[in-house]
Amino acid sequence: MPHLVIVDPRDTEKALPLDRPEYFLGRDPTCEIVLADKKVSRRHARLFLKAGAYFIEDLGSANGILLNAKPVAGPLRLVPGMLLDVGGFKVRLEPDPAVAGGADEIFSLVGHTPPYLDQSFMLPAGNLEIGRVDGNAIAIPDASVSRSHARLEVSAEGVVVVDLESSNGTFVNDARVGRRALLPGDRLRFGNVEFELLRAGHTAAAGAPARLWVRFLRLDRPIQIAVVIGLMTLALLVTTLIIGLSRAGRAPSRPAPQTPEEAYELAISDGLKAAREQMAKNAWLEAQASFQRVLDKDPIDREARRGLAEAQDNVRDQQTVAAAKAALDGNRPADAIRKLKLLPPGSVYTNVAQDLMGRARAATAQAELARATEACKHADYRECHNRAITSLEVDPSSAAAQALVSEAEAAMKARRVPFVPWVGTGRTGGRP
Repeated sequence: MPHLVIVDPRDTEKALPLDRPEYFLGRDPTCEIVLADKKVSRRHARLFLKAGAYFIEDLGSANGILLNAKPVAGPLRLVPGMLLDVGGFKVRLEPDPAVAGGADEIFSLVGHTPPYLDQSFMLPAGNLEIGRVDGNAIAIPDASVSRSHARLEVSAEGVVVVDLESSNGTFVNDARVGRRALLPGDRLRFGNVEFELLRAGHTAAAGAPARLWVRFLRLDRPIQIAVVIGLMTLALLVTTLIIGLSRAGRAPSRPAPQTPEEAYELAISDGLKAAREQMAKNAWLEAQASFQRVLDKDPIDREARRGLAEAQDNVRDQQTVAAAKAALDGNRPADAIRKLKLLPPGSVYTNVAQDLMGRARAATAQAELARATEACKHADYRECHNRAITSLEVDPSSAAAQALVSEAEAAMKARRVPFVPWVGTGRTGGRP
């Protein structure tokens, strides 16, 4: 049967056989496992059997349960090699030797860069959050790591890493990933902080063959394919030369994907490449469709999400500019000005919009000046005054509009018609 090994603060070790489905750990003498120390709460934790495995959970204790110096949140499955701190007592599980050979594989992360250079983290089964702040299963105090950066999904089948839309990305063997199943020997990087995934109890290089194999697994997949092709080429040199000569002049073809994972990554890469080329050509609708196809395959791809938003913004701005131009061509300059004011700062259409705005303002000023001139001819001085001021608001340098304002104000003053004078930068009050 499995044993729970407990090392007290004085380094005295004892092993308790686990033959019950539930144990309570605490300072209280009624607990099945008594940990007599003031740092331990009266009922500190519960150990229980579920689906053939033992789990431990904190019962709201003052000092909690620590794994790798971090508090454990929620029930945690105990696996061999995992060392817990329960109120200053070191607790670990030792499996039943009779069945240890069939135990699940245990994985660990070994730090390759500061702040965890050469430090190891055991990976218990479950979902482990990775991030910069306390509260994550593995907290990495580095500015390149997001507060909630990634998640490790650890099970008997292996380890999967999932990026949580981090700012600086999650990388496997230097390739940025959204979600990826990992192999022992893979290099896993969060921002600038790198680890290596290992089977617990293994080192990164157990002999020359293991070192070569781990280094091969660390290579990017295109490079792995190139290595394999290179070895095959050496073995089949003559055949390769004959095939090469027969195909002289043909464009080299890309190696076909060998696995569903490679096909998936190739589809993502091709989709992003097409979208970038379309964005460079200002083909916003085509780029929008390409980015959407990438997101249909990988909904958390950061580049695709940003690219889709940018393409949608550009489509909207393109439509705004087109509508303003149509209004201007239809002799509706005021409508064109209203539409152009909707364009956000920094738009790719800013220069085009500025040109259209200049034309629209000039057309508005001319139209209002013509209406003001006509009104003054018919002695409608209030209308003349209003139209001339509107023209000046668009084009303050118009001497003709200024002359009409003066003429209209003099006529209204002589006729004792109330009006608000124009003072050069605007009216002193509302319109009459």
